Amino acid sequence: PEGSADVWVKATDLAGNESAVASRSFVIDHGAPVIEVEAAFDGAVYKNAAFSIGGTVSDGNLGADPIAVTAKKGGAAHALTGAFTYGAGSWSQVVNIDGSGVYEITVTATDSLNRTSSATRSVTVDLTLPTLEITSVLPILPGAEVNGKVTLSANASDANGLLGVK
Repeated sequence: PEGSADVWVKATDLAGNESAVASRSFVIDHGAPVIEVEAAFDGAVYKNAAFSIGGTVSDGNLGADPIAVTAKKGGAAHALTGAFTYGAGSWSQVVNIDGSGVYEITVTATDSLNRTSSATRSVTVDLTLPTLEITSVLPILPGAEVNGKVTLSANASDANGLLGVK
């Protein structure tokens, strides 16, 4: 099992003399911390000026500050200036953004024995409006007037996908 343990040892020589008992305390840690990131952050697309990412960490030997969150934008380091909170195994980081792009968020958990585990999520920030073009309005009468039932055709696009055209 994991956790604190003690060992006691004594030596006996050929004449039957025994040493004093020596003891040592230590911690048994078989594995790295288990870190979880909320599933909503796996490939999410945001338009906000900032967003929060969060999750949990568990391990029998967590220290006082077991979580570190780092970010990259387009492969370059991105300084996180938003608030970070940790308590009772739950953590949250406000991710400030610097324009559109793909932000890679890495969360690393370290226990008191320096065993680590990491989870990385990619979040796309899209501040660019979708493009829209009306390609036809039928039927158009003389003077660009319509009368009765009208059929519209339009093209819309966005680099990160469309939710719909209304």
